[in-house]
Amino acid sequence: MKANGLEAKVEYGDRETPTRVIEPELPREQYRAFIAAQFSSRVRTSFPAKMQSAFTGTRPVKIVVTMHGAEILDPGQLAAKVFFGGQSAAQHALLAHIDVIDARSGKILVTYPITRVTVSGVRGFDFNGGAAAENDPMLKMLNQLREQFLRWLLQTA
Repeated sequence: MKANGLEAKVEYGDRETPTRVIEPELPREQYRAFIAAQFSSRVRTSFPAKMQSAFTGTRPVKIVVTMHGAEILDPGQLAAKVFFGGQSAAQHALLAHIDVIDARSGKILVTYPITRVTVSGVRGFDFNGGAAAENDPMLKMLNQLREQFLRWLLQTA
């Protein structure tokens, strides 16, 4: 299989979505649009290079990453969660699944099941001069999802 395309989709369904992501509070639909835009652009940052190296065959496939929900905590939420629940309670979360689709027929070849990925919302100090992207919670979660997917794919192949 050869990675031939990449798509980011958002399907919230009836899930309750938090309404706060930044100060001031955003209405629910604005929050969803903000998260969807973050998700789509970060998928295009996180996935292409790793997918090209993992899918090296001749059959063209399309990778579709579908987000079912996400919570990116604002600084006020982070502070409250740390204060009341400890550092482990302060986590950003992403719920997503991945389909590998035959690029010619459109048939789903394999589905990585809906997975919840979390990263700490508490930022440490980076004394090594790391990139700003290292503090991007959506990108961190997508990188984690991508690596879990690739491990799973290699185990099931």
